[in-house]
Amino acid sequence: MNSDPIVSLFVIVFRRVMSFIILSVLLSLILWCWLLKSHFGIPSNKLIVWLQAAWSPSESKLPELFFYGSLAIGTLCTSVIYLLIGSWWKKRATVPGPRGGHIEDARAR
Repeated sequence: MNSDPIVSLFVIVFRRVMSFIILSVLLSLILWCWLLKSHFGIPSNKLIVWLQAAWSPSESKLPELFFYGSLAIGTLCTSVIYLLIGSWWKKRATVPGPRGGHIEDARAR
């Protein structure tokens, strides 16, 4: 036996979870940068200051609100994308008609 099916299933699930996390964070960061740059006019060199303000406790809760809101929206959007891909894949994987071999009824002849 070349590979254990349980280990290979674990590797598949681990890769999918890691890709979900990475895609969620990337989508969140893109949304966060777009929000701060386009709607609030924050220059690119000041984004790191906003990120530090979101992670460290401060009197202003606005950077935290933007950052954690972007993380939530990115995670929800990635979840919807995964669900749409899963729905499409399920429809594509259905095979019409019976599968496998069937024994013909000898009386029908």
